[in-house]
Amino acid sequence: MAAWITLLARHFYSDDPVGVLSPVTSESSHTSLTAAIGFLSLIISVEYPLLKSDRVSSIALDLFIQITRARPVNVDGSEEVAWVWNEPDHIYGVLFLLKTIIKYGALTQEELSYGVLLLCTAVNIIICKDLCCQITFTLFTSSYMRDTLLSMNSILSNGNTALNSRHIQGVSSTTLYEAAVNGIVYYITQVMDTGPTGFQFSLRTGNCLPVLDKAAQCMHPGVLRLTLPYLCKVVNDDRAESMLPEDWNAVLSILMTTADCQLVGFCDGDVSEGAPKLAHLYDLALQSVVGFFSRGDSPAPAELVKLLFKLRDILPDKVAQSMLRFIEVSGSLRPGGVSWTTQLEELMHLYYFDRSRSIELRRHMARLCASIYSEAAEMSMADFGTMPIVVSALEQLHLETDDVVVTSVLEILSMLLKRANDSTMFRDTLEYAAMAAAEPEYYHEIKLSPLSKAQLRSTGDISPTHSRPYWQDFPPLPPAELTEKCSPRKDEREFASHFRITRTVRCLLRVLEWRLTTTDSSSAERYAQHGADSVELANLLLAFLESWNAFPSVQRDILSLFLRLHADSDLKIYVMDPGQDTVMDQRVSLHESARLRLAPPKGDDSCSTDAASDKSPSNTLAKEALFPIKRYVNALKVLFVTNADIETYYVLCRGLSIQLGNPYLFAVCGLEIRALLLFLVGDLKSDTVKYGQTSGARPSAADKDTLSACTYGLLLCTMHYKSLMTRHHQDQLIDAFNDGLTVTWGAQATPKICLHALTVGMLELPSATGRRLPHILQQLAKIYSKDELSLHLVEFVSALSRETSIHVFIRPQDYRMIFAVAANYIRLHNEQRRRKVAIAPNAASDVPRPDTSDPPTNELVKELARNHYVLILAYQVIDFYYLSLSPKVRAEIVNSVIAGLLMSNYDRSCLDELNEVCLDMIVLNLNQPIGKENADDQADKHVPMDLGPVVERSWLHHNGIVTIRAQTGGPMAQITVRSPSWTTSRGVNLPAELAKKHAERAESFVGSPPVSPVAESPTSSLGPSSRSLTRGRSMGHGRRAIMSTAQGPGGAYPEPDMLPLDSIAKLLRAELAPQHGLASGKQLPLRFGQAPCLAQEVVTAYQGLQHIDPPTLLPVRSEVIARAIRNFDTTSPTDAYKICVIYVGPGQTTEREILLNQQGSPAYWDFLRGLGKIERLSGMKGFSAGLDTSGQDSDGRYTIRWKNLISQLTFHVGTLIPAQEGKQEQFIRKKAYMANDYVQIVFNESGRDYEFDTIPSQCNYVQIIVTPVDGRISSTEEHAQGVPYEYVSDDAGFVQLYKVQTQVNPDVPFAGPAMEPKILTLKALPAFVRSIGIHAAILSQVYTCYNIADPTVGQFVSPWRSRLWSIKRIRLSAQREASVRSPTAAAPYDASVFGDIPEDPAQLTTASQALGFLLRDLDLFYSQR
Repeated sequence: MAAWITLLARHFYSDDPVGVLSPVTSESSHTSLTAAIGFLSLIISVEYPLLKSDRVSSIALDLFIQITRARPVNVDGSEEVAWVWNEPDHIYGVLFLLKTIIKYGALTQEELSYGVLLLCTAVNIIICKDLCCQITFTLFTSSYMRDTLLSMNSILSNGNTALNSRHIQGVSSTTLYEAAVNGIVYYITQVMDTGPTGFQFSLRTGNCLPVLDKAAQCMHPGVLRLTLPYLCKVVNDDRAESMLPEDWNAVLSILMTTADCQLVGFCDGDVSEGAPKLAHLYDLALQSVVGFFSRGDSPAPAELVKLLFKLRDILPDKVAQSMLRFIEVSGSLRPGGVSWTTQLEELMHLYYFDRSRSIELRRHMARLCASIYSEAAEMSMADFGTMPIVVSALEQLHLETDDVVVTSVLEILSMLLKRANDSTMFRDTLEYAAMAAAEPEYYHEIKLSPLSKAQLRSTGDISPTHSRPYWQDFPPLPPAELTEKCSPRKDEREFASHFRITRTVRCLLRVLEWRLTTTDSSSAERYAQHGADSVELANLLLAFLESWNAFPSVQRDILSLFLRLHADSDLKIYVMDPGQDTVMDQRVSLHESARLRLAPPKGDDSCSTDAASDKSPSNTLAKEALFPIKRYVNALKVLFVTNADIETYYVLCRGLSIQLGNPYLFAVCGLEIRALLLFLVGDLKSDTVKYGQTSGARPSAADKDTLSACTYGLLLCTMHYKSLMTRHHQDQLIDAFNDGLTVTWGAQATPKICLHALTVGMLELPSATGRRLPHILQQLAKIYSKDELSLHLVEFVSALSRETSIHVFIRPQDYRMIFAVAANYIRLHNEQRRRKVAIAPNAASDVPRPDTSDPPTNELVKELARNHYVLILAYQVIDFYYLSLSPKVRAEIVNSVIAGLLMSNYDRSCLDELNEVCLDMIVLNLNQPIGKENADDQADKHVPMDLGPVVERSWLHHNGIVTIRAQTGGPMAQITVRSPSWTTSRGVNLPAELAKKHAERAESFVGSPPVSPVAESPTSSLGPSSRSLTRGRSMGHGRRAIMSTAQGPGGAYPEPDMLPLDSIAKLLRAELAPQHGLASGKQLPLRFGQAPCLAQEVVTAYQGLQHIDPPTLLPVRSEVIARAIRNFDTTSPTDAYKICVIYVGPGQTTEREILLNQQGSPAYWDFLRGLGKIERLSGMKGFSAGLDTSGQDSDGRYTIRWKNLISQLTFHVGTLIPAQEGKQEQFIRKKAYMANDYVQIVFNESGRDYEFDTIPSQCNYVQIIVTPVDGRISSTEEHAQGVPYEYVSDDAGFVQLYKVQTQVNPDVPFAGPAMEPKILTLKALPAFVRSIGIHAAILSQVYTCYNIADPTVGQFVSPWRSRLWSIKRIRLSAQREASVRSPTAAAPYDASVFGDIPEDPAQLTTASQALGFLLRDLDLFYSQR
């Protein structure tokens, strides 16, 4: 069969050495050869197992070789090539034979190689195409796949022969080699099945891609048409993730190879249609390639840029953008590579500087350039700054308006400014930045009064003080015609340059902050070398800040950095963290000499503090190495004068409020900071109400309130610069806060801040506050009706009561205002009780309780506690101020005080208990001297005197108990008066006392009719004649003295008729009768004079007061009453509070470290001494807050205690209570003291924030954190006058500043003046902290009473009310015993007890006789009534 087929083939296809194939054709030979090949295929398919394999292979190989032979031909003088076997039927038969052998037999490697060659060339024959595809598919899906691809690869490797380089006969555009390549590409791209699984996909594509890569190198358009779609299909397949990195590299290589192919013929010769399609295919392929390499699983190839250059003429901008993204992700243009700078320049010119490109493409090119240069080594910065593309990009920055492009170019600019080793490069870069940040067509609104304008033009304060030309062009002041306009031509956001300008300035700010905060050694050296560059940059930014055509947002950005600048003790600049609103120690290490300074080091004259204002270019580098702090301060003043933007004003006020707490920053600019402060105090306050109204839309009420609050908050922070102010300006500052009390725009933020400021002012500026105190009280009378201010106003008046040094400025009419304010809040509290709160069924309760049907909510508890806290403070204000007055002033205002209390009374039939004890205190002390000692101290003096055998009797006189202990064998007696508000005791010669009073009474009544209980009394002890203490009549002037405001808690106080004379007696019995007419404002008949009987002048709790009930004798031998009196004596009449003081040392954060502290800093001990008096615990009398006073010193030897007329405060001082390591009992005891106090004062020198739960406790409600401020102020007169700064020791006039801020449990409704940080000097600090602590302790006690599960149990009860309850219980016990007393009982003045009692008091010899005389005189008086 083989010989037969060979014979037929040679007969049909004879060799022609001339090169012209002329086969001897006949129909029979053609058919015979076709039939023979077919018959051979049939035999193999049926009998292959019986055939010899080598023989079959020999026949097949011979046919494959014959059919794939080609011969050169000469056609019209051109050399072409043609196949020897050129009949399609014969080729088809051989292909079918190949298919049969593959299906039923086996192919050798040589057979397969020629068979693959046959398949690759025969696929171009139409009738053979389907069969070729079937055969190839079988090969690819069988074990022949690898060998098939190897055969294809071999074909591709042998393409450089003379024969294969000729065109195929009849196909002038395709060579024999190209035809085979096209067939290979066709089979791989169109026939190969990628398989159903990821593994098969990876295996088959991984073997095909290298073959396809080599095939693409033939540069044939047909290859391009098939390869790119295939690649897009493969790389975008869901299973592409299974491909290996080598496969992706092959994909990229194919893309690079196909990029060299010609576009012609890609889409049937239609270039216009082919280009978009080609670009789309490249885009699809490149997206997947970029996605793979961006994952970082494999390093990207290094030849990516060449691909972009090859495709630049055909790729649209979108595809080029994908390529740039690929290059950016892959890092193909990393610095240091071969000709990377040249390639980058070409790309920049192609895709960035060509403005016809799309903005997206320019964005990516700019970002790519910035990304590449960000990796550039520092050593190349000199070359980098001079590269043409960098210079060109910076020069054109002022023309850019696209956000992304501007951001990318600014990254390059930032790198140059940070890494520039040459000052010339730095300044040239600043030139470009200044151009990019300018918008000459914009001017913002100028808020200039004629006076301010003239002042600024004359002083030149807003003129820029710099030497660089690029900011000298900024006009310091707009033309006169522009300043008259009310608004700019358009808003800043309407300018296309807005983004570029704002981002440029922010870039410069980041560079300056980097230069100010860098700490690495290499940067420090560079920073020291080029300090003048940093000053140059700061001057440029300050020029923008001063410029009238700078965007307000730009000015805010500049302020956001400059307002965070602080200085340490060496006058080195540092920057606080963004958002840091504290003034804690943020200093950097002092050994870092590279920090920018405010002044040269001591002894260094190489720099001048005035260098920033030197205009000489020759002196620029030598003298501009210091931060331009003077210019900065002047710029702030200019901004206050010219700025009309509300947001800028907010930023300025809030930031400067913090910055003023760091006076080191202003240590070298005494004149400038003084001018700024005086401007703030004298001028700024007058413009706040109208501020911002000229900007078109009127600000809302909330904006005005916030604006005003910011202004006064800033003024508050100027108070500790008092040494720079004259007396006049100190008074102006207090006046500013006084005026702010009535500034309100709906909310009450401004009055609240002003009240807090005045609280600080009475400590920091006591003289100025005292001089303006009458005006302050008049303002308080205008706002005390505002419920939102009740807590803050009463706290201020309460704090004022403790600063007795400024009470000398208070006039009697001013006291009326204080009492009216307090009475008003009592009235408001009682009105709220009637409207909002259900009254608990406890009849004895004078405080509102929530409805007991449901447990109280937290908000209700907070509201009730807050209201009751205001009520308690109001009563304390009345009590303290009244006790601190002289008897004369008390007599002038007593009726006003009583009328206010009666009008504020809750009940209509009886006095409230709080009013009852307050009125009892008022009447009891009406004729007493000024209180100079605490009630506890007075109580300590009434210990029983050693009188030997005594006779003791007690009387109940309204709410007082009078006890007389009389000697039976001597004249001495001890008279003790117990009342709710105090206890007094004195020893007297009782017989002599009675004889003296009897003689005075006899002399007074000579020639006068008897005195009736309702008649006008004779001479009073308060003046030359008896008089009524009615409102409006001054004891010293004898004429009406109406309150200046003519307003009380219920309105105006007219001069009404007096009430009946028994009204005072009923009030002391807590009775209210409608006929009293108290609601109409009628006055009380408070009269002084002699009592109706001699005994009542001695046995009385109300000395000299007429028309009151006589005393009632208590049962003599009643153990119940005696025990009740003893228990009464154990109740302190003063309000007692306990507060713990905690010291936190440097670096301490844990509870154990803090509680083990036994020492503190010198400033801490000075603070302790200011809190109160250091007292020895052993034997200490009064309130000890649980500390051991037995003398065993288990709680230490000393404590700190403070007291005034109505309250006392004992501190649990952590450093005074022993606690040693290893003594757990001591540690637990100390922690119990610290953790169980409601209020903690924390003196924090740790340098870190103090966390609220550092010492965990359920009882701690309020923490007062005291933190040293990183800055001091020179209080010397020379420094205040602007003398150049000199380093001096702490003993030479520096005042340490401290920040005070409260941390509060969120459930507690505390809102004191330190809820916002306050800065104080050490001198004022203790009193301020103590005042806050007392208020917090009162509120905590009130809150604790309300914050209970059962609202009917427990209420806040003051010591006075507790003592009043005891007296009332004694009265009830006495009434019960009197009702069962035997009518035959002996008279209370029985001679067996008192001896013989003479009729004449002058004949009394013993105290017991005198006591009997008193009993008899009272008995006689009762019988006559």
